[in-house]
Amino acid sequence: MAKILVIEDRSSLRALYQIVLGRLEHEVSLAPTGEAGVEAALRLQPDLVIMDLLLPGISGPEAARQLEDAGILPAAPLIITTAMDYDKARTVAASLGACAVLAKPFDIDALLATVQDALSASPQLPAGPPQS
Repeated sequence: MAKILVIEDRSSLRALYQIVLGRLEHEVSLAPTGEAGVEAALRLQPDLVIMDLLLPGISGPEAARQLEDAGILPAAPLIITTAMDYDKARTVAASLGACAVLAKPFDIDALLATVQDALSASPQLPAGPPQS
């Protein structure tokens, strides 16, 4: 069981993460903004962070930089989720040291596989599209 922090502004997606990852017996904590996500990460010391790039308040990239400054990242792998252009998101994710990018809308199986890969692999993986 891993401690997973999800930083996502859409309540429907936060609920989805809670249900899907909770069924795998992960301890899932949710934050609706970048600021709340940074505060939660400092308190929880998560094993994995899943974060949207486009957040209200401080952006996903700024939140990731604050998490890195606090030592949360790269100790915990970072998965970026976004509805923005995939190639642009991949470039931003790579600059943040993310291990993966999930384009929204994503498939639940892809989410589960990405989470499993992130938890079982080194947090220093290059960001990029799933390998076929």
